[in-house]
Amino acid sequence: MDQPPKLKRASYASIILPIIAGILHLHVFYHAAFNYLLTSRDISTPFFLTKVFLLERAVFAAYGFDLVCCYVFKVIPFSRCNEAGGIAGHHLPILLGVLPLSIPLWSQWMHHLDPLVHGVLGMEGTELRLAGMDRLLKANGWGFLSSLNEFIMCFQRAEMSWQGVGDFRDLSRMRTRLFTGRTVIGIELYFKLGIFWIFSLFGFKACCDLDKVWYSYFIESTAMTANDTNVWNAMRVICSSPMFLKAVVIRVFMLSMYPFMGVRTMKKIREFHREGGIMKKKKIH
Repeated sequence: MDQPPKLKRASYASIILPIIAGILHLHVFYHAAFNYLLTSRDISTPFFLTKVFLLERAVFAAYGFDLVCCYVFKVIPFSRCNEAGGIAGHHLPILLGVLPLSIPLWSQWMHHLDPLVHGVLGMEGTELRLAGMDRLLKANGWGFLSSLNEFIMCFQRAEMSWQGVGDFRDLSRMRTRLFTGRTVIGIELYFKLGIFWIFSLFGFKACCDLDKVWYSYFIESTAMTANDTNVWNAMRVICSSPMFLKAVVIRVFMLSMYPFMGVRTMKKIREFHREGGIMKKKKIH
């Protein structure tokens, strides 16, 4: 009878790098959850901008480190990815499209590039300012709560590499299974489905609510009416705002990727229950 091949201990890099990546993603989740729960009432604008900056700095560090792992050290940090291209396809739109558009929000040297948003933030004591801050926090918060899922996948990869396992087909050969145990795999899959099909809806709504804030501010600041011919001028000013463009990029990103990723996750959930938690090898993120 043929004996299964012996498990080979992976390199230290394939264990340590996913652990570091997981800690960085947990840091993102911390800031995203804190910002989501943070009430926008009675907080100063500098404090608000600092919280936005800290979250986006954490995202830049985590996503950038993932790409360094993939393309410099040739280590895939996520348990459910086997190709660097899958990670790059998810991370690069955030790193190159979403984060740069936020710089005029928190950088005091670039405030002049987004007068619309800073006009809203300057309306001290108004409900419109509170609404703008609340929607900004929630739009970012819903989007980056997904880092908890990435934290789990990174620690799954580290645990698998530690025991010489390369994919989910070989989990039964592992002696110790904490992050790759059935309970954690189930939590990870259902949380992932929530990201794609539930969190994305709330994030999408927060972006749409931001559109209403910008338009309401323009109406108030110019004393125009909703039927005024200057409505087209309002659209021009709003559409030139980096923060509005960021919200557009986020919505396009979610609509183009998340519904299909949710379908793939649902298939994996069915496999999880049918096969006792041992997943067949597929390319997912």
